[in-house]
Amino acid sequence: MWFILMKAGKTEATLILPPLGEQLIPSGQKKLTDLRDIAYSNQSWMATKSYGTKNPDAIQRFTAALIEAIAITKRDKQKVLPVLPKYTGVTNAEWNEYAYEFFAPLLEKTPRVTTEVIKATQDLSTVEQSRTLDLKPYVDNSFIDKLVTQGFIDSLYK
Repeated sequence: MWFILMKAGKTEATLILPPLGEQLIPSGQKKLTDLRDIAYSNQSWMATKSYGTKNPDAIQRFTAALIEAIAITKRDKQKVLPVLPKYTGVTNAEWNEYAYEFFAPLLEKTPRVTTEVIKATQDLSTVEQSRTLDLKPYVDNSFIDKLVTQGFIDSLYK
């Protein structure tokens, strides 16, 4: 729906990521900024405390699978490009190539949530209370740290 509204010029602004955003340029939409210039994390995932407590193995396997997918994405562009249309709905090879070139460098080999990203995200908020919340108790990088200690992440890049 948002895409149709953007193409029709019925919205003022929205966050659009490649490759979909490139389809809007011909309709007169203008790029205001590039997410590569903003500190944020596109690699953080959430679970309720109760789920995490009851299912640490599932979270560990999920984390390992995502990190393996990141490694494949960073190592094997030719394997990734044919898959993009299935998940983006975009068949234009040039736009998918641009999306790959846009996102691949943003993917962290070891995707920890850092205090710098938390602070930068809070600073962008227009809600005063959200800028002053202590979010550190909600961040748990232990599943990633375990994979680092086991040598799992390094093994994906050998």
